[in-house]
Amino acid sequence: MLDRLATHAAQIASWNAGRLASRTKRNAVLYGLAVLFGVTAYGAAVAASGLWLAERLDPIAALCIVMLVSGAMALAVWAITSAVSAYERRHEAEVRRQSMNAVTAALKVGPVLGNTKPLLLALAGAGLAYLAVSGGSSEEQHGDGQS
Repeated sequence: MLDRLATHAAQIASWNAGRLASRTKRNAVLYGLAVLFGVTAYGAAVAASGLWLAERLDPIAALCIVMLVSGAMALAVWAITSAVSAYERRHEAEVRRQSMNAVTAALKVGPVLGNTKPLLLALAGAGLAYLAVSGGSSEEQHGDGQS
């Protein structure tokens, strides 16, 4: 009976993995199309603004204005991306430090527990194994739902 349950669980897991893979492929294609249309719309907007400015100003001045605005936008995006990346690195380092503190504390308490309650020591070992496999806290993995 236990082997049938394990077989059934494996079939469910493979079915879910197949659905996840097909959903990921579909989303990648649809997001790619959305990006393509977005880039096309952005290019058309830049060209239209350049033509509009060229009617009112000298064409060289219009081109310089479009270039400066695009450069400023690129710098703003770069600065925001750098700030977010630095924040994420600091946050990940803090999560690793907290995880290592928990493991160190558990390792220090382990010999004391081993002398008194072997079952408690086994549970602590299982908890340490879970921490090592999960790579941090469950808050980090399920915090805001975005990865």
